[in-house]
Amino acid sequence: MKITVEHKDVPENEIVLRCRELDDEMLHILALLRSGMQTLCAFTEEREAVFLSPQEVLYAESME
Repeated sequence: MKITVEHKDVPENEIVLRCRELDDEMLHILALLRSGMQTLCAFTEEREAVFLSPQEVLYAESME
């Protein structure tokens, strides 16, 4: 899965999930985002793991 975060001056935060199909992995990510009580593990460009709350995620993308 590829995760991209873009910082832009926009009037509203937006989350877009792109996937071939709404599989178990994507359903799990959606549940985490909706819960607001979980953390997501993401990786920086330097491949360092960081843990984000769903409120901190601006953009996520799933790629094969």
